[in-house]
Amino acid sequence: LATGDTAEAKDLFEMAKDNSPNFSEIYMSFAHVLRKFACASKLPKSIDINSRSADSAFMVGVMHAELGDDEKAFRMYKVASELNEYDGDAWYRQGLLLGRKGDTIAERKMYHKAVSVQPNHADAWCNLGVSYGEAREVMKEVECYEMALAIDPENAEAKENAKSAYYYLGIAAYQEDKCLAYFQRILNGIAPGDPTIIAAYNGVLERKIKAEEAGDD
Repeated sequence: LATGDTAEAKDLFEMAKDNSPNFSEIYMSFAHVLRKFACASKLPKSIDINSRSADSAFMVGVMHAELGDDEKAFRMYKVASELNEYDGDAWYRQGLLLGRKGDTIAERKMYHKAVSVQPNHADAWCNLGVSYGEAREVMKEVECYEMALAIDPENAEAKENAKSAYYYLGIAAYQEDKCLAYFQRILNGIAPGDPTIIAAYNGVLERKIKAEEAGDD
């Protein structure tokens, strides 16, 4: 495999797995070779049955997903999470596939599980935020984006989603101070210099100043 001869490597790994069917590292390496071949019909069924490695099960799941077989991918991610419940990626990827099917409740549960076992999983936090946003739970939504950005300040999706959510909160806020605070949060790190947010902030600030001046009269 190191020399680039994937065909020879494939033959050798097939011989090795036949002689040592419970040696998980063989399955993991074999999965890497088959991934290079990108041929679903050559995936060994014995990987599903005999492998006791969460890593190899996850790898096979990734391969199925890349080849467009979501059902098999989900099954292997589930195996990976059963073998290692602390594999945040396995829970996260199950969530992605459930979301693709439209099962938003189960999808959210998977993201919750992902961040509970792997709190530094920025993408899981971000997707959990999206899930809350779809349910119109905007405060929970922004909390999740804040978690994602605390882990990965340059997470583009979390920044864009947080900007949209805070902008919505700002527009919907009845109190001008709250509105300004939401817009200020966007300008302080999420989208500094954003002309739309600056214009909105200045408009609210001007209205607030005029109201205060009128009150003084």
